[in-house]
Amino acid sequence: MINDRIIYRRLDKIQENVQLLRSLEGKSFDEFVSNSFYVSGSEHALQISIQAIIDICSCLVREAQVHMPEEYGELPRILSELGVFPKEFAERLGSMIGMRNVLVHLYLQVDVSLVYEVIQKNLDDFDQFAKYVVVYLEKEGVA
Repeated sequence: MINDRIIYRRLDKIQENVQLLRSLEGKSFDEFVSNSFYVSGSEHALQISIQAIIDICSCLVREAQVHMPEEYGELPRILSELGVFPKEFAERLGSMIGMRNVLVHLYLQVDVSLVYEVIQKNLDDFDQFAKYVVVYLEKEGVA
């Protein structure tokens, strides 16, 4: 049985972080990069939010009793095949997971312009992720 408590706690954390990141929407790139708290805080909020997505995806894949992939980046594809996300959205999630890997493992090489771009253009993906998950949980009779 899907542990909706685990999923909803992580969805809440994503929402909390996205609200923080939305406060930086509309900042110029120069203003963003000149403030180390903006940059560091954004990197951390993105890392935690993407990790929460990975945790939720892992939980859903496990509950579907599908073989867990060796790499996190495969989780969205599997969930797309299970009907949780459209294929195009799953591909965006895969890219997001790739960004998380850079934030965690290659933190000295993070391209700040990519972090800035996500804040300016892609925060709605986090909201869309939550919607897809909630719809799936409702369909499964969990929500």
